[in-house]
Amino acid sequence: MALKAIFVGINRYLDPAIPELGGARRDAMALWALFTDTIEGLAARRLVDEEATHGEVSDAILGTLEGA
Repeated sequence: MALKAIFVGINRYLDPAIPELGGARRDAMALWALFTDTIEGLAARRLVDEEATHGEVSDAILGTLEGA
């Protein structure tokens, strides 16, 4: 059985009405590192800040579901 995970953390949004967060990026990075270091064979994808566009997050989720 293949194990898959997606870690998304966005501190800064393009919309100035959304206040900047202080720990979302850090938490996603830390959890990604923890899981990839401790779960053998985990296929994990990490998307943070500018990388975490609507398209990239959608593709990651749909791609993971299609491969399940």
